[in-house]
Amino acid sequence: MRFTKMHGAGNDFVVLDLRGGLPAPTPALCARLGDRHFGVGCDQILTIEPPRSADAVAGYRIWNADGSASGQCGNGARCVAAWLVRDGAAPADAGFVIESPAGVHPVHPDGEGGFVVDMGAPRFAPAEIPLAGVDGEHDEYALDLDGDSLRFGAVSMGNPHAVIEVADAAAADVARIGPAVQASAMFPDSANVGFAQVLAPDRIRLRVFERGWLSSNLIYLGGDAAGAVVVDTGYCSHADQTLELLAEALKEDSVAASLRLVVNTHLHSDHCGGNAALQARHSCPVWVPAGQFEVAREWDEARLSYRLTGQQCPRFRPDAPLAPGNALEQAGLVWQAHAAPGHDPHSLLLFEAESRTLISADALWERGFGIVFPEIDGHAAFDEVELSLGCIESLEPALVIPGHGAPFAD
Repeated sequence: MRFTKMHGAGNDFVVLDLRGGLPAPTPALCARLGDRHFGVGCDQILTIEPPRSADAVAGYRIWNADGSASGQCGNGARCVAAWLVRDGAAPADAGFVIESPAGVHPVHPDGEGGFVVDMGAPRFAPAEIPLAGVDGEHDEYALDLDGDSLRFGAVSMGNPHAVIEVADAAAADVARIGPAVQASAMFPDSANVGFAQVLAPDRIRLRVFERGWLSSNLIYLGGDAAGAVVVDTGYCSHADQTLELLAEALKEDSVAASLRLVVNTHLHSDHCGGNAALQARHSCPVWVPAGQFEVAREWDEARLSYRLTGQQCPRFRPDAPLAPGNALEQAGLVWQAHAAPGHDPHSLLLFEAESRTLISADALWERGFGIVFPEIDGHAAFDEVELSLGCIESLEPALVIPGHGAPFAD
């Protein structure tokens, strides 16, 4: 595969030329290209395509590393312009037009070797963002977040954006607020969440929590004639990508022909949002942590935390509880469940002793661990984190597959 690696202001891309009729990248290919450990590594994939508009020299689309499509990217547009000039499809010393999913964009050289792209006028109408559950267009909107009212502005430049004014962008609670806003029902297509610190009337400092990357890892355990097992299923907004990724994995599996089981390490919406879609497609059972089995069976959204945080998770049918000490057998290997409280009081680890492989969920990432949500709610939980890390240390894993990010061995 031929590709180009580019960046705009540090926002990096893999560029693919599809003008010769090559198909768009699948979610699996996007994930492989985007992986910074085992692939090329990038924030997004840009595909150069024939334009639909007669005024444009070329069209382009933007793909997130999870395979989902993006409507627009300013840094990506500048990279596309530079790529087309180097390719000879656009002039280096005159203006031209490119076409994105959001429309056509005039491009002009900036006189310093770069390009200026006209991204068009901002769109504030709720239906165009899209923003749901509001009574019309306003300068500010409110979202209930853990009992507090979060004020934000909303705008689209091809992608939905929530903009929150803060006193100090560096100190903003991006890791907590960003996922909560993205998972809110107010943003049916999720959103890029910006934390804006006004430095002067003509200058701001901005941190952005981008959409399209936070779904949990979809862990496929195959090689068993009884069928494959999937551990965790990502956000519901990525359900189509989850179904496609699974379909491709099953095609490549010479032994497993179907999905026999879904297992959840915990029931945050970024780990179980795809359960309903997989269950509907494959008629498979779902095992959930024992501490949340009854709550999930009754579908109490308040106790599942979905209602308070505004998260979306389509209802699914939990079929059996998975408790610490229980085992999952797959392809001749035994995965033992261990308690991993901290990030979530009911979270589990899965450890396979023969290969010393650990599925750590959000109890351990390569550079830390997941947000300790009970602490945010005022409940002491760092002692539980310490216990979970102690359990992991005692298992002496050789390979860790975290809830988010690439597997690691160090």
